[in-house]
Amino acid sequence: LFTKRCEVAHVEALGPFRLIRLCGPSLRAAAWTPGCKLELFLGGWVKRAYTPASWHEDEVELVAYVHGDGPGSVWAAEACVGQRLAAFGPRASLRLDGLERPAALIGDETCLGLLRALRSTAAGRNVVHAALEVTSIAATQPALDRLELDGVRLFERRDGDAHLRDVEAWFDG
Repeated sequence: LFTKRCEVAHVEALGPFRLIRLCGPSLRAAAWTPGCKLELFLGGWVKRAYTPASWHEDEVELVAYVHGDGPGSVWAAEACVGQRLAAFGPRASLRLDGLERPAALIGDETCLGLLRALRSTAAGRNVVHAALEVTSIAATQPALDRLELDGVRLFERRDGDAHLRDVEAWFDG
């Protein structure tokens, strides 16, 4: 009763990331604001939540990070045009549209959709400072370029979380 039917309309591989566009008439009536999450039912009771990078009428754009063999990674790696899904939401998660000053986002590879949504807000355009810890700068940078997410500082993970000192210095600077 509460789910929305949609289907995969586009899948683009960006290294270990997938840019996935979902479409369907039931998405049109959704009251999405940047920062809301959308839960996808991946089979049985398995579901995963994503922060849409954008939502325009009946099209939703997600950025998924493919890593490991968990249900979300497997789905994103195997997603194909025409695949039908049930979705729940959007549901409130973060209120990005209410920011009144520049923001800083510190996260990891799973935050690309969130960052793109944040940059779509009036407060977030070109004033969001972002730092992401990543497994590989070389694998992440092309996805940032394709998503037009410039000015993002990437910190490659190092043994013993040594890179976190660099993140802290960046944040304090």
